[in-house]
Amino acid sequence: MSLRHFLVILVLALSGQAVLAQVTPLFQDDFETQDFSAWSGSASGPLTLNGGAGIVTTTQAHSGLYSFAATLPAPGGYVKTSTPLNNLTEVYYQYYFYVNSGWTQTNSVVIMSITGGGQVQLRISGGSLYLVDGNGVQGTHAISKGAWHSLQIHNKTGSGNGIETVWLDGVQDINSTTLTLAGPFTAAYIGFDNADETMTGTIYFDDAQIATGGALGTPAANITVRYPNTNARTAIP
Repeated sequence: MSLRHFLVILVLALSGQAVLAQVTPLFQDDFETQDFSAWSGSASGPLTLNGGAGIVTTTQAHSGLYSFAATLPAPGGYVKTSTPLNNLTEVYYQYYFYVNSGWTQTNSVVIMSITGGGQVQLRISGGSLYLVDGNGVQGTHAISKGAWHSLQIHNKTGSGNGIETVWLDGVQDINSTTLTLAGPFTAAYIGFDNADETMTGTIYFDDAQIATGGALGTPAANITVRYPNTNARTAIP
């Protein structure tokens, strides 16, 4: 950042005016390449892992025509892939997910995780789906099936002051600020993990983004952005 830009931001901050975070995009994939070439998984065709199957499909899509469909027909296992992170100490990770109407589970299942950091799970509570973080803190906003939702996690390393904040559809759902997150953060996963025989159905994933410096923009869940300029988003539209 130049001295001039720093002075402008300082003046705005002192005057009480809003200052936009300096968001630095690190990764983006919308699966429009029709494969997993942006990830560490299979470059083409099905991504088959531990009894499950992941494919790029047109059945559902948040933007464009394609998304990642993860299905686990056999009891237990995982369907996920990852992208490396460069030993980060702070990261923002977002994607959109769609739980199909036939989805069933009894126990919690991991749907987002960062190696060295936190994770987000789906939990059944009172007959509805909710998010829960790796420390067992449950969110307050129910997740509807058959609709796209945005999910974003912010992790920051710390011993007793580590941070895990989770947003659902652009609204803060979980905020833990007294964690021990040793880090560094070395990989971000998409898909689901820790599934068991109680789980059936498919979850679709789309429009993944990773950045540092500030939260990523999250349009409302019912808005389909056909050609998102993800690199330009620095705040909620």
